[in-house]
Amino acid sequence: MNSTVTLLPKRLLLVDDQADVRDVLRAHLEPEGYEIFEAADGSEAIPLARELQPDLIIVDIYMPTLNGISLCQRLRQFPELAETPILLVTGFASEEILQQALAAGASDYLTKPISWPLLHHRLRQLLLLTEAKAACAKSEQRWEHLAKDFPGLIYRTTADPKRTFR
Repeated sequence: MNSTVTLLPKRLLLVDDQADVRDVLRAHLEPEGYEIFEAADGSEAIPLARELQPDLIIVDIYMPTLNGISLCQRLRQFPELAETPILLVTGFASEEILQQALAAGASDYLTKPISWPLLHHRLRQLLLLTEAKAACAKSEQRWEHLAKDFPGLIYRTTADPKRTFR
């Protein structure tokens, strides 16, 4: 299976209240060809995400004003962001918090301290999954169009070769 993400540069939105964390993430991601945008908290991230429609959003769970879990819930309410992968990052990985994050719409999570090879792997996998879902949806639309336009070509058959139904 081809494991490369197509159509770089991918647009990533980094959401973290700590500027130094955003700077370190930017330093690791820009050399990989990602186009980076930043928000300092969840409230700032919502209008920015809606405007940019990034390919992926990286969110710290623990932020003042609007935490990462609440941000996931809010972002998932917008149709244009419903399928955007959201990777939550946390320094406190209790099972309960992670379950809440996934239930809120997070696509995946990563614990701090960040393993850079693991981060790059997760980003590639999330972006590949998003591309695959889009390709499947496009293919499904083509098949639906074909089924509507050519109903005479679609038959149901039974085990009895003499009986065929339209």
